[in-house]
Amino acid sequence: MEKETYIYYHPYDRSIPSGRLTRIGLERYLQESHKRSKNADPDIQKKDSHGKPFFAKYVDIFHNVSHSGNWWVCAYGESEIGLDLQKNGRKDNRKLAKRFFHPLEYEWLLGKEPSQFYRIWAYNESYLKYTGEGLARDMKSFSVISDPEGLLSLGVPGVWQKEIPFPEDDYWMVLTSGKPQKVILKKLLPDNINLL
Repeated sequence: MEKETYIYYHPYDRSIPSGRLTRIGLERYLQESHKRSKNADPDIQKKDSHGKPFFAKYVDIFHNVSHSGNWWVCAYGESEIGLDLQKNGRKDNRKLAKRFFHPLEYEWLLGKEPSQFYRIWAYNESYLKYTGEGLARDMKSFSVISDPEGLLSLGVPGVWQKEIPFPEDDYWMVLTSGKPQKVILKKLLPDNINLL
C-alpha cells in the first residue's frame, strides 16, 4: 500500500516566516492525515548534521519546504521525502547547465525549450533534499537522465520521483521518496491560517 504525502501550498509572502507556515501545515497534516487534532509546538524544528530540518517531537513525520516565484510549498509524510518547486523561466541557461548538471542532462537539454532547465533543476534539487545532502553535493555526481535522447523516464535510479502538477501554470514541482507515494495537494486557505 502506498504511503500518503500531503503537499500544502500558499502564496509566498516574505513577511510570513516559512517556519510559521511549516508549523501551520503540520497542524493541518496532523488533523487531516492522522485524524488527530493537535497544535504543533512552535519550537519543534531542529536540523540534522547536513542542515536538513526535522521535527524533534514528531520523529515519524518527515517534511520538506520549497518556494519559487509566487508560491511556498511543503510536503509532509511518513517516510523521507524531498520536494522542489521551480518557476519556469525563458532565459537560456545552457551555461549554468554545463557548469552544474551531469553531462547526460546537459546533452538532453540542448535543443529543448528553456523551461526544461527548470524541470531538470527541480528533479535534481528534490533528490538532493531527499538525501539530506542539499547543494553541498555536486549535481554532476548523478543524473536524472538515463538516456540523452530522453527515451527513458526522468528520475534518479533507485528512488521514486514524480512530477506533481501544480495548480498554477509555469511551475515544475517534483517529489522524491524511497517508495511510491499517494500525493494529496491542498492549499492552505486564509480561513485555516491564524497568522497572528
